[in-house]
Amino acid sequence: AGARHSLALGMSGVAFAWGSNAEGCLGLPASTSAATGSVMLPRMVPGLPGPCRHIAAGGRHSAVIMGKGSLLLAGSNSHGQLGRPVADVACSFEFLRPGSP
Repeated sequence: AGARHSLALGMSGVAFAWGSNAEGCLGLPASTSAATGSVMLPRMVPGLPGPCRHIAAGGRHSAVIMGKGSLLLAGSNSHGQLGRPVADVACSFEFLRPGSP
C-alpha cells in the first residue's frame, strides 16, 4: 500500500488499484476519479501491455513489473520517481516506461 492508495495483483497478472488518484498514482485516467479524487473500489488498471509479475505502491507513485521484466511507473514525478526529468513530466495518469518519451 502507498500513502493513500493500494494496488492488488490478481492471479492472472491483472493489476487493480484504488484509493487516492492524486497525480495519477493509480494509473487510472483522471476522469475515473474526477468527482472526489479517489476511487473507492478496486478498478482494473487499463492499458498495461500484458500480465504483471510484481506491483508496488509508493508514497505518490506506483510501479509494476510486467511478465517479461519491463518496469512501468505512474503517479508523481516530483522527485524523479518516474525515471524521467522532473521538468519534462510532473505526473502521469498512465503507466510509463522510465526514460521513454
